Amino acid sequence: PDWSYDAFTGNGSLTAFTLSSSGATTNSAFIFYNGIALKPSSDYSISGATLTLTFAPVASSELMARYQL
Repeated sequence: PDWSYDAFTGNGSLTAFTLSSSGATTNSAFIFYNGIALKPSSDYSISGATLTLTFAPVASSELMARYQL
């Protein structure tokens, strides 16, 4: 299957982001913060279509999610 891609911008307080598709799991997704790969479970989790980070990305920072369903 094709990869799905979502991009988000941090605002300094938001920790939850909505993916465009549900069905990805924490261990099957690649999440990047300003180009740096995050570690599943310790840096983020995914439930349904919600990506939740364990920290609030600073304002104007870039988040990217790549995942297969």
